[in-house]
Amino acid sequence: MIEVLVFSPVWEHPGARLELELEGQPVSVAGLLARLEIDPAVVGIITVNGRQSWLNDVIPDASRVCIFPPMSGG
Repeated sequence: MIEVLVFSPVWEHPGARLELELEGQPVSVAGLLARLEIDPAVVGIITVNGRQSWLNDVIPDASRVCIFPPMSGG
């Protein structure tokens, strides 16, 4: 099972916290976004267990995934 937190209006439930069962199947970050129907083009940063991750990274079981919107600052 993985925990997913969405901190972005890119999904219909921003601020949502989900628990997803992977059923023993490896899933990539891109695969998770597809499963949640989130377009990767509108995502800023994705972290897995507190570390920035990329679309092709595989998410280990029992992980925490955070999805953030694009950020800007100055």
